[in-house]
Amino acid sequence: MVPPRGGNWGWDPVLEVKKVSKTFGEMDVSEKNKYSMRAMALRQLKDYLS
Repeated sequence: MVPPRGGNWGWDPVLEVKKVSKTFGEMDVSEKNKYSMRAMALRQLKDYLS
């Protein structure tokens, strides 16, 4: 957790992805989907079902 940066809602402004030194609040939707746990889980499910 870091001091709030960016917008969006909930925890997005305080959760930083160290790999890119940005909070989820500073990312646009497409960039956020690269790092979100939900998007990662859906990609893994898709691979599993394929």
